[in-house]
Amino acid sequence: FCIWALILVLFSCCGTFCWFAREQKSEGKYSASPHRIACCVWGCAFIPIFLSFIVGGLLMVASTPMAAVCDIMDRMDRALLIDIGPGIGLNLTGDQGEMLGDI
Repeated sequence: FCIWALILVLFSCCGTFCWFAREQKSEGKYSASPHRIACCVWGCAFIPIFLSFIVGGLLMVASTPMAAVCDIMDRMDRALLIDIGPGIGLNLTGDQGEMLGDI
C-alpha cells in the first residue's frame, strides 16, 4: 500500500514538473503530458484513497466507544463501584468485594 502511494506521489511530481517545464510547446500548442499524467494519478489514486477513508472511518467508529470505556475505568474507584454494583449485578460482599474495591 505504501509503495503504491509512493508511486502515485512520484507520478504526480512528474506531472507537476512537466507542467512547469513545458506546458506549451514552441509552436504555441499545449503539451498533453501533464494532463495525461494528472488523469492517470487521479484515476489510480481513487481506490487507495477510498480504502483509506473506509479504514479510517472504521477505526474512528471503533475507537470512540473504547475511549469512553477507558475514561470510565480511569475514574473507577470504590465509591463508584459501590454505587453501580447492584445495577450491574456485582456481589460486593466478603473478600471478593474487598478485592474488587481495591483495584
